[in-house]
Amino acid sequence: MEALKRETMEELGIELNDEKAKKIQHYKLPNLWLDVYLVKQEVNLEDIKLRREEVSDIKFATFDEIETIYNNQMFMKNRWEFVREDIKKFIDNTK
Repeated sequence: MEALKRETMEELGIELNDEKAKKIQHYKLPNLWLDVYLVKQEVNLEDIKLRREEVSDIKFATFDEIETIYNNQMFMKNRWEFVREDIKKFIDNTK
């Protein structure tokens, strides 16, 4: 959680409320450990301060819009594949 909060502040300039973060998955592969969190927190896009060497762009998007972005090869390769089903399951369970 501390790394998530630190990286969110460093890369986006957002102070993350850890009570709003929910860990939904942990992957442990030979050369990669990946924790997937979903955070539901009010954020004003105008308040975000991007660290350009880390983040190229931001936007609010629906699940379907993210799918389109990914299918148009505008999403980081090998990221959406890890989290897609977990996020979809989480969204479906919160409806």
